[in-house]
Formats: sequence, C-alpha cells, structure tokens
Amino acid sequence: MADLTHQELAEGRDPIEEAAKVQTADAARASWSDILNKMIFDQLTGKKKARSEFPAIVRGIVTYEGSVGFHSSESRYDFSEYLSNTDPFYSAAEDKQRVMHGGIIKDFKDKKILFLETPFFYFPNDVYLGDYLWQSCLMRMDITNTKAKRDFVPDEMIYITFNNIPNLSGPKFVRFPIEDKKLMFPSEKKAKSVRQKHLDGSPV
Repeated sequence: MADLTHQELAEGRDPIEEAAKVQTADAARASWSDILNKMIFDQLTGKKKARSEFPAIVRGIVTYEGSVGFHSSESRYDFSEYLSNTDPFYSAAEDKQRVMHGGIIKDFKDKKILFLETPFFYFPNDVYLGDYLWQSCLMRMDITNTKAKRDFVPDEMIYITFNNIPNLSGPKFVRFPIEDKKLMFPSEKKAKSVRQKHLDGSPV
C-alpha cells in the first residue's frame, strides 16, 4: 500500500480524485491502495461524510432478464445464472408479500439488484473463495427505485449508506465518486487474468 503523506493530508489531496486525474477516458481505474488511502484520508481529515458514506464495488447486477458481471472469463461455471432479483429470505418486505399474496412478490419483473463488495467492513477474495462462495458473500442492494445520473456498471466503485447505520441494514446508493467518470476496480481474479495476458502478449 502506498503511503499517505502528511503533506497530502494537509493539502486536502483526495486519493481517489488524484487517481482519476491521470486517466483521460470516461473510466478511471483504482487500486486497493487508492481505496484504502481514501478511507484513511476521510477519517483523518474529519470528513463528516466518512461517518455515513461507505465505498462499495459493484460486482454484479441482477434483473428479471438475467445478470451481468460477477464471473471472469476464466470461470468454468457461471453460478450467477442461478441468482434471483427477488429474495424473500433476504428482504422482509418481499417475504411479507410472498406470505400474504400466495407466493407472489409485487412487481417482481421490475426488481433490479446490485451485488456489492464493501471494503470498509469486509471484502471476499474471489481467487481464494471461488466464484460460488464469493458471490454468496456479496451484499445485496435494491436499486429498483434509485435515482442516479447514469446506469451502474460492474466493477465500478460507488458510495452507499444504510437506513440503519448502527446495524448496517437497508443499504442505499448515495453517489458516484467522480461525476464525469466511472471509477473501475476489477476483482482480483479479473485483474490476475489481465496481468497474465499482458505477460503472455495476448490481447486484453
């Protein structure tokens, strides 16, 4: 991890914004060092947002039609095809609808779910856990009625908060780290695959 210097703290140099400046396309790329330094920066500079906003990485998006993201091209099986955009065992509201309406969940075709890694608390490693356990450890966040300036994409970083912060329940979207760019953060397995292709001289 790169050191976060006293000068950077004093000058208010945000690690995520600094990382984005070296990118010119519509997508910037972040490292674990950038994200960890960002969390340290927010805490040490006393930013109030740091107490209620938390970084999260979109690892998959599930709708009624199917899923995008999750697995790398190296995966032998695509476990994400078994994921549902509704889950009465995770959502109390959906469970109540299921019980009260003969197993029917309201507007189930419209439900849109993000699956997130949350590095501030815990982030599973897809290389060591494997795809199935890795997906099982991701946080679900319903974005069916979320107002955002653009669509979410897999492997980008966003900021979330919780309806109940002490219990970390009811996750909801807050903002994108950089307004005019996607801040991309590939999973360890994808990053490892890209590094190997570079070493082999294969197209990425």
